[in-house]
Amino acid sequence: MADDSEVQRQAFEAMMKAPPFNRICLRHAHDSAWPGQYVSLSTQLAWEAWQRAVEVERSKPVPALLFCPVCKGQHIDAPETHHVDQALAEAGMGEDYAASWDNPPHRSHLCHYCGCIWRAADVPTTGVYHAQSRGKADTFDVSKAPTVVAGQANITAYQWPEFEVVQKWALENGYSGASDDDAYRAYKDAHPHADGASDASGDVTA
Repeated sequence: MADDSEVQRQAFEAMMKAPPFNRICLRHAHDSAWPGQYVSLSTQLAWEAWQRAVEVERSKPVPALLFCPVCKGQHIDAPETHHVDQALAEAGMGEDYAASWDNPPHRSHLCHYCGCIWRAADVPTTGVYHAQSRGKADTFDVSKAPTVVAGQANITAYQWPEFEVVQKWALENGYSGASDDDAYRAYKDAHPHADGASDASGDVTA
């Protein structure tokens, strides 16, 4: 079975030999000064661009439903900004000082509930609330599943009507790493007259 590099080479040459390029993909011999390189400079440059495009595509994180293996809390990846507490601000770091995380591609994940660091796969992954597609044979609609909070793997954390509104607000206002409890309380503090939300017990409040 051909290795991946040779599979990519074959796919590249098939494209170059077909219209509208119609190129003859001649390569230098392996015992030459340019082993394996294409005789045509333009073809060689195209091949290098192809390889780079494959690398970039493979480095993109795969959206996935991620759950901490220790506390079972759902892991959501998003850019974050953590403002310093009062003690650090008084130490001269300033009230506007913040540590930022722009969510670059990564394989290991830090659970914001229990601190566990684990790797979900050998390729970069990014935790999402739910998958964007659904198969014809699927029997469970993941888009309707509640977020699972730490220690409540089989319990619906919240079922308030504006659940997705609160999640969106949390991401936009620096609470992406907070628990659902903290994000909900912060949302309620910022929207004291919001109707239809439920408290932590599940009771609907006016």
